[in-house]
Amino acid sequence: MSRKSKSQLFNIESLEGRTLLSGVPASFHKSTVVPIELSAARVTTAATSVGAKSSNSFLKLAEATNSTTIKLQFRQPIPKALVKNLRFEASGLQILKSQFAPDRRSVTLTTSAQSDTTYSLKVTVLKGPVKKPRISTQGLTNVHGAPAPLITNMASGSSSSVTVTFSEPMSDKALDRKFYTIVDASGKPLSITDARFDGMSHKVVILSTAAQDAGPYKLSIMGVTDL
Repeated sequence: MSRKSKSQLFNIESLEGRTLLSGVPASFHKSTVVPIELSAARVTTAATSVGAKSSNSFLKLAEATNSTTIKLQFRQPIPKALVKNLRFEASGLQILKSQFAPDRRSVTLTTSAQSDTTYSLKVTVLKGPVKKPRISTQGLTNVHGAPAPLITNMASGSSSSVTVTFSEPMSDKALDRKFYTIVDASGKPLSITDARFDGMSHKVVILSTAAQDAGPYKLSIMGVTDL
């Protein structure tokens, strides 16, 4: 998706499948103060959604612990021999990875980016030959997604600062300069010397930079989390 606003071009990068979501590449010009609508840009959420209990005999609880992770608890430990035979499906989501806890009472599922909606999660236990397995047991439960907060505005406030506004209060990770990258049109990096919150809301981060030249820059953000 791209959006033009006068001489600016804002490209939203698809980051589906990455553990830490949020890319913004978006262009801005030195000393412009123009709000940039980035409805497709996301960051990783640390919020936990309300867990959904399951009435199934072997599923206990499912909850989204962040925008790309679901934790599924079992009523009893899964026998070690059956771990490799479990299959996970979620309506509207890709299951990218599964990691069982050492006691095998739970499994952490890495998913594609979640939305503010309820997903149906199905767990299937297979038995029999690898080439012709049969379904032994199936469990169904629901889990509500934990959508990541949005980056709502971004602008160059002066020749040596960039202001980024998030839709939710952010954790102190948003003050770590390593999570931000700024490059000019030729790909040359612009040094970021500091990052600080503007006000008490923790929604606005001001990046101090080296002197910006005339022309467009691109800002990318990766790894910040909300409260």
